[in-house]
Amino acid sequence: MANPESSPYDITARSLADFVKLTQGTSSSVIPWLQAFTLRVPYGASEVRAQIEAAEANGIRSFILWDPNCRYSQADALRPSTQ
Repeated sequence: MANPESSPYDITARSLADFVKLTQGTSSSVIPWLQAFTLRVPYGASEVRAQIEAAEANGIRSFILWDPNCRYSQADALRPSTQ
């Protein structure tokens, strides 16, 4: 993919599918660190939400949002748990 940062759902879904496959049959869990900051492409709530949905599509229910500056402003990307 030429510019993975501009396709948060696709790149996250593909990467996590690979990791889920690698851990099948083990006691390991995949808990991804999802990008919550801007590099070359502006990242806001919709980009963070896309990554969360990609994780959920791969059966992953836990994740960590990561911003190296510790400025988390994408709260709209999170929704209350229904479980």
